[in-house]
Amino acid sequence: MTKQQLVIFIRLAETGSVSQIAREMGISQPTVTFHLKKLTDETGVKLYERRGEQIDFTTAGKMMLRYAKNITSLYDEADRVMREFREDKRGEILVGASHVPANYLLPPVFQRFMEENSTSKLSVSVKSAPEIIEDVRQKKLDLAVISTTPVFDHDLFSRVVTGDPVELVMPLDHDLAKKEHLFAEDLGQFPFILQPKGATRAEIINWEAKNGLSLNVAMELSNIDAVLKMVALGSGLSILSKRAAVQAVADGILTTRPLPHFDNTRSITIIYRKDRTISERMQTLITLIFQEKISSAN
Repeated sequence: MTKQQLVIFIRLAETGSVSQIAREMGISQPTVTFHLKKLTDETGVKLYERRGEQIDFTTAGKMMLRYAKNITSLYDEADRVMREFREDKRGEILVGASHVPANYLLPPVFQRFMEENSTSKLSVSVKSAPEIIEDVRQKKLDLAVISTTPVFDHDLFSRVVTGDPVELVMPLDHDLAKKEHLFAEDLGQFPFILQPKGATRAEIINWEAKNGLSLNVAMELSNIDAVLKMVALGSGLSILSKRAAVQAVADGILTTRPLPHFDNTRSITIIYRKDRTISERMQTLITLIFQEKISSAN
């Protein structure tokens, strides 16, 4: 079997369309069909069945899909590493980060790393925590720093750096800021400005379900700083990492309060694959992250 066969098989699972695969890869539909048949012949088992427009993968096909993803990831990783050797760029580290650590923990870490490792290069990808976790799984990143609830994945190593509690964020003069005790039902009457996706939004949805609450989401913004500015203007409340609001709280613009009956199990965590060899440069970066956590706590 070839890498092209495996890539086509993966795209079949993702798109269900031979014509779309052909367009994306710049080949003919008969060629796509040929490669899929060749893969099936070489495995000796039926991998999928077509039912009209729908494609159903067999148990063997689902297992093959998992191996196909791992094999193509290894192909891509080997190609990247060899390219770095050819171009004398072996000092490059591919780092993933979710939005909170990317904005509020890592900038001074990256600055120190580049000052102390002038021949190294950091390539940083900032996405939601679930997207970053998947990129680490697929070996697209060397390591990642994410804000997340505990990560349980047999392929990944995770190490907690520091807690990252989620809290209610509001203007300093808001009515709820004056209340001694907050109850979940107190929040239902106010508009909220939330991020549209990611680990924080998933936690909020779970918290709403547990408390029989449905927040009035008046606006969704993916940028945390934009959310904070809208809250400061009085456009609504938000639920964010407490770390994100530290400066606005210090400036006397916003305040934060713990959410009623909210289980704050989230933390900023370093993750990487268990089969990933930790280079000296990667270890240096990890050490700097923990040093920054200590200095910011003081």
